[in-house]
Amino acid sequence: MSRPPFQIDDTAGPKRTRAWVIHPDIKSDNDRRIAEPALAEAVALARALPHLDVEGANIVPLRTHMQTNAATFVLENQVDTA
Repeated sequence: MSRPPFQIDDTAGPKRTRAWVIHPDIKSDNDRRIAEPALAEAVALARALPHLDVEGANIVPLRTHMQTNAATFVLENQVDTA
């Protein structure tokens, strides 16, 4: 059974999408960029996207003992609430 093709219905005009930008601050990785400028860059890039409203942004401190990268982001531990 085949699925119907994806279609965008913008007959009433383009719809706005809301987003919250987060940046992981991995405490165990000393080679990572400083979190604040990295978050600011991510927010600026998100604001440049058409039809996207950035509602807010946060740095999320994470602790992990595993090696991480953007393609395989897996956490061994949990979000740090402190």
